[in-house]
Amino acid sequence: MSLSEIPLTKEDFEQSAYEEIITNCDKKICERYSSKFFEKAKEAQELGNITDQAALTLLGCVTSPRLKSESNDEPFAALWVMNDGSRSPIPTDFSDAHLNIIRDFVPDITDAELRARIADILWIRLHDYRMAQLAVDSYLASASCLEDPEKWTYCVDRIERALRLSRKSNQKQHSSKVIAHIEFVLDKYQGEDKLFLSVKLMELLQEQKQGEPSKYSALAEKAALRAESEHNWHKARDCWGVKVGWHKMEKDSDKEREAGTRLAETYVKEAEDALERETPSYLTASRHLQSAIEAFRRVGGEAAKQQVEVLHKKLIEYQKQSRSELVPISQELDISEFVKEARRYVEGKNIQDALFSLALIAKSPKVSELKARVEENAEKFILQRFFPIVIMNEQGKVVGRQSSVRDEMFREAVYHQQMQAEAVIAPAMYQINLEHNVKISDFYPIVANSAFVPQGREDIYARGLYAGLVGDYLVATHLLIPQIENSLRSILSDRGFITSGLNDDGIQDEHNINTFFREKESELIHIFGEDITFDLQGLLVQKGFGSNLRNWSKLLQIYCQLLLNASGSRAVSSCPMAVLFILMRVSRFCCCRDDMRSHIAINSSILATIRCCSANGGRGIKALFNFARVTLVIATPDISSRMRE
Repeated sequence: MSLSEIPLTKEDFEQSAYEEIITNCDKKICERYSSKFFEKAKEAQELGNITDQAALTLLGCVTSPRLKSESNDEPFAALWVMNDGSRSPIPTDFSDAHLNIIRDFVPDITDAELRARIADILWIRLHDYRMAQLAVDSYLASASCLEDPEKWTYCVDRIERALRLSRKSNQKQHSSKVIAHIEFVLDKYQGEDKLFLSVKLMELLQEQKQGEPSKYSALAEKAALRAESEHNWHKARDCWGVKVGWHKMEKDSDKEREAGTRLAETYVKEAEDALERETPSYLTASRHLQSAIEAFRRVGGEAAKQQVEVLHKKLIEYQKQSRSELVPISQELDISEFVKEARRYVEGKNIQDALFSLALIAKSPKVSELKARVEENAEKFILQRFFPIVIMNEQGKVVGRQSSVRDEMFREAVYHQQMQAEAVIAPAMYQINLEHNVKISDFYPIVANSAFVPQGREDIYARGLYAGLVGDYLVATHLLIPQIENSLRSILSDRGFITSGLNDDGIQDEHNINTFFREKESELIHIFGEDITFDLQGLLVQKGFGSNLRNWSKLLQIYCQLLLNASGSRAVSSCPMAVLFILMRVSRFCCCRDDMRSHIAINSSILATIRCCSANGGRGIKALFNFARVTLVIATPDISSRMRE
């Protein structure tokens, strides 16, 4: 309901029976008050009682904002926000008239929760220190009413807001009141509350550099040991963490390290619990061991280092066992029409035309489209932000964690490569092998006089491409991947870029391919275009979310998968196949963009010759057209689209 500007008095609020509404609420919190105030305001509207409607609507709006006790500057947020930008009320929505009305009314409010809320809003808007004092006192009174070790958040939120408000408004006396209240509650429970009430209150004391470290470190240890006895590892960790904080305050590094060690050990114990369940989970145990290793590393010291080594070995064992717990998720997709079209694309052609067509049959995914797709999915599937993707290898080891849009783009590119390999490239290669007895020499025209293939390396490229076409991916990748690195080095060097380092001993080691993509990415994009550069990076060197084929263990993994799959239908490996496809494209069509003008001039003369031949009956036109087609493609950055045109 919207706020009205109807003049209201204290008597109007009293006559609205707001106190009765509060009394009937099962929980004395503003969230419950708000819904009831709006409900009664609607009833008053239906009865035509405009004054009650206005008073109850104003109270509903005042109690509606959500308390963010952890924030110093913006302690209230809208309870809801719609897609069109509309939202529930926040403190800045109230007019001066509204503020004047509730300022006159607030001293007479008997309910501590409502009084704290109104006084807090008045402090935020008017910066009246008296309202800050009233709000602090009222928050503490409300916290006492809401104090419950089982439902501890309501109480802690009010205490935290009182503490931050007293500091923000520079009310030192009231800050001392809040600290005294916290210590009173801690003494009352002595660390025996089942959940997190004492833990959070001690954290507030530490944040403000308050409290006696020796006293509360013992309390934290008591709470931690009790939590461990109940196998409540989450609480135990928090308690040991609080104990670490107390020892840090008193600058006792030995006790701090000891408490940190006890914290790290809770992860190990939780991992053991995961294996003692009725259905053991090595996947869960592995996750806890990873956390334990990180916690021990933070502790530091020789003992912690030795423990990390022991846990790392155990982690590797658990990760191997965890693979059996992963549930495969698959989706069927009919690609039969794509397969037929791919085979027709190379069918009935001589070997050179067939290989030429193979190089043009697909293209690298567009970086702009990958980014747009990832951003769209992020908006559509919001929960993915809270559960980032983890990439595991065949041994269960974590090799990648999603941390950026670019990571997800590489993963999307892998899907693109898999689809093109299965639906387009593999069927075309199969058709070529079916119609031709392919030889290594058939690839010489592709690699000869190519700006991508350095002089003297043609035979290696030809042998590698041949091995890939006939399905020997292990040989193909082992031959070609080192050559790609050399080709990139050669191309960059020809353009005047330094491709080696210089250390303090005067040694000039050549940069590897990782360095090229990290430090020379813009130059590679200028030469090959953004899409091919991104594709090569993902295929060759991107760890985790890319294929990382330059990693030899990855190649062996692919080879083993091929051997396992070979007994069934034709084995397909999308990653090496994608590399072969890109190499055929860049080897056949790579040229310096600086030389495009000369190629365009040649194209014009060739096209004129074709027109002349056509006018004379078309003799020899096929050969000339093929030559013109190749030359046109050389001078064209977007090869695939131009060829299809």
